Amino acid sequence: MELLNTEEAARLLRIKAQTLEAMRSTKKRRRPGPPYVKVGRKVFYRRDHIMQWIDENTHRNWGEYPASD
Repeated sequence: MELLNTEEAARLLRIKAQTLEAMRSTKKRRRPGPPYVKVGRKVFYRRDHIMQWIDENTHRNWGEYPASD
């Protein structure tokens, strides 16, 4: 199990760290981001959870959400 901090997870997803932080916000979660783990004040993402989240949010054509195989 590999833990990534917010910056590393954002790099893997090719998005800004601020975007991941916004996805964690409980106030404005239109589309929840990948699951995360809190250790004290630090936030980590498991690489396998990020990859699973990507698979679950893969679109095949416009309007299809999420992909189901």
